[in-house]
This record gives sequence, structure tokens and C-alpha cells, in this order.
Amino acid sequence: MRRLIDTVAGALVLIVASLVLGTAHAEMSRQFDREAGRYVEVTVTGPYLEFHTGPGRRYPVFHVVPRGEHVQVLFRRTDWFKVRDERDRQGWVRREQIEQTLMANGETVPLEDPDRRDVDALPWIAGAESGRLAHGWSLDGFVGYSATPRLTLQFEGVHSPSRYYDRFMGLAGIVQTPRPDWRVTPFLEAGGGISVTHANIGSPGMPAARETVGYYGAGLRWAVNNRFEFRIHERSYLLSRASHPNDPNEAMNEWKAGFAFYF
Repeated sequence: MRRLIDTVAGALVLIVASLVLGTAHAEMSRQFDREAGRYVEVTVTGPYLEFHTGPGRRYPVFHVVPRGEHVQVLFRRTDWFKVRDERDRQGWVRREQIEQTLMANGETVPLEDPDRRDVDALPWIAGAESGRLAHGWSLDGFVGYSATPRLTLQFEGVHSPSRYYDRFMGLAGIVQTPRPDWRVTPFLEAGGGISVTHANIGSPGMPAARETVGYYGAGLRWAVNNRFEFRIHERSYLLSRASHPNDPNEAMNEWKAGFAFYF
């Protein structure tokens, strides 16, 4: 049991450390989108800003703001931003022109890719995976809640059938994504739970077993769009057998791949 606790604790320390190191970048990159641009005032540094009557090129231009004037960015719809000028006129401006503005600190507005997941609007994630666990196959389903763009609380059910026994695991853990702004990004995970093993009909001599499980792992996530992703990862398990004092721990490795969607 001590080895199990040390293994999971070490993985959690690594996750927390990477979370802390990346917090500043995440806050800066998400500040604009989370606030919906309500409090962002920018200065026009390009030749001009064209105000359209709606969020699209098919809407006509009805006003032009010259270089040097200030506008307030109200909110965003895909690659179009609703802004207000110094005379309270409001219109829609293309992303390309918003990129030619500067905030009060002299920096450009941090814009996220609209094709990325918006955790504020889609905090939940659910999916399924399949792979190779020890000497058998595994199939699992999971659901999670993203407390921040970098941190997800995940609950998972795993079924691993084999010739002699079936293993079922109920797990809970955390998934940490160091760079959620990347389309293909690494992630770390750690957690624990319970494993229950039942003998198959052809193996009547094997008793049922209930074990405590700890795990840690790492993998890659590919965000296809703002609602769907593919993932592949390797995970290491450590099972604690309190009923087997001569063999208290069992280690297993797992490779698996799957998909997930956000809602």
C-alpha cells in the first residue's frame, strides 16, 4: 500500500508543478475570450477599422474608424468582433483588423483560435477508449469536468476481459493539459480506484479478488475541432492486494486510444 501511495503522490506532484508553471500563459491567452472582450479597449494601429452591419463579409461597411482612435471590443462571434467607437457607434470588425490594434500595455489582443474548445461554454467531456491492458484487451468509458482549460476531473469505468477472468475497474483522477492552446498537445494523468476480478465459467478455481488501484500516465490529445478529439496514451497501474501478504502489489501497463467529445 505504501508503494501505491508513493507512486500516485509522485504523479500528482508532477501534474501540479506543470499546472503552476503554465498558469500565467493560460490566464493571459484566455483573458480576452473568458471576459468576452467586455473590458478590452484598443487603439487602431492599422490604416483603419471597417464597421460592418453584421458578422460577415456579406454585410456592408457603414463606418470607418481611422488610425489612432480607440475602440472597445464588446464580444466575439467566430472570426468577427463587435466593437464600439468613441462616439458609441457599434459595428462588426474582421479578426484580421483586430490583430492590427494594441491594448493599453502596448501588446496585441490575445486571440484564441475559434476552432478550439471553449471550456466556459463546453466544460464537460465524455468518450470511449480501447487498448491493451497487461495480457488482455481493455474497453473503457469516461466522463469528466474541466474546472480550468488545463485541469479536468475524470471518472472512468474499465472492463478488461481475458480467457480466465474478467477485470472491472472504477477509477477517479485528474488530467492535466500543459498547453490547451495547441491542437496536438500532451497531457498527464493520475488517480486511483477499485479493481474487481471475477473468474470465467471455465476457471472455477480462481477466487474473486477486490484490489485498490493507483495509476499514472501520459499521452497526446488531438483536437479535431472545438467539440471532438482523438487521444492516445500509456498508463501504468499498481494494484494493492491486502489479502495477499506475500505478493502485496501487482503492476500493469496499458496502451490505449480513443475519442472524446465536449458538451
